Amino acid sequence: MSGPYDMSGTQLPMGMAQEQYSNPAYLAYTLLAWQQTYGNLFVDLGEIFQEPYASELPAMFDGETSGEMINEYLAGPTLDIVQPGALEGLMAEDHPFFIAAQDNDLYQWVPESPLQMYYCTLDEQVFYDNALVAEAWMNDNGAEGVTTVNGGALNHGGCALLAILGGTVWINGQANLCSPTSVHNIPGSTPELTWRLTDGGMAIDGLFIGQSWTLYSADGRWISSGTAQQSPLMLSAPKGVSLLRSADGRIVRMVRN
Repeated sequence: MSGPYDMSGTQLPMGMAQEQYSNPAYLAYTLLAWQQTYGNLFVDLGEIFQEPYASELPAMFDGETSGEMINEYLAGPTLDIVQPGALEGLMAEDHPFFIAAQDNDLYQWVPESPLQMYYCTLDEQVFYDNALVAEAWMNDNGAEGVTTVNGGALNHGGCALLAILGGTVWINGQANLCSPTSVHNIPGSTPELTWRLTDGGMAIDGLFIGQSWTLYSADGRWISSGTAQQSPLMLSAPKGVSLLRSADGRIVRMVRN
C-alpha cells in the first residue's frame, strides 16, 4: 500500500504545508523519535513548538497515551501550534531534520520480486505521490515488476479496504500452483466461481469434486480450507466480506450480512 516512502520530498513537505494536518501526532512522533535517534535536531523543543505544547508533548509519548489522544491535543491550525517559520527551517536542505528525512527515504531500492502499490488520490494522511515517486525511481533503476494502482478519489480510511482486498487477490494470483493428480468432472472450459446464500450459510458453484479451496477474510487472514466433496460446496462463511480461492486460482468475493 502507499506509505510514507518519500519522507524528504513528499510526506513531510506536504504534511507541513497543510493548514491543519489530519494526523499531527505523526509529525510530533517523527520529530521526537529522530531527535532521540540522531540527537542534533534541536536543543530545546521550544524552538519548534509553542507553549504549552513544547513542555507537555514529550510526556505524552510514553507508550500508553493513544495517537487519538495526541491528535486531539494537537487539534487546530498548525500556525497556532508551531513557532513561526519553524517548519520551513526544518526542511532547509542543510538542517539536520531534513538530512534525517533523506536518511529515512525508503524507495531507493530495486525489488527482485513483483511489487504492486495501491493508493487513493484523496488520502489525507499518506499522500499518494509517495507511491508514484517510488514506482518511478524503481523502474528507472532497473525494476521489471513494479506497478501502482489508482483506487480513485477516496480518503485514507476509504482506501484501506480497497487496497487490502485488491492486494490480497493480486498476491494470491502470484502463486504457481501444482496440477492436481485426481480431480473429477473437469469440463471443457473452466467456469467462474459463483455463490448464493442458503439457510445454512453459502453455496459455492464452480468447484470441481476433489478440488481444494481456501477461505480468507477481507484483510487476507486464513479462515479455513478443505477439498470439495460435492457440488455445490456448502460452506458456513463468517459475516462480512470474505474471499474463496480455488486451487487453480479462481476467486469469488462473498458478502454475508
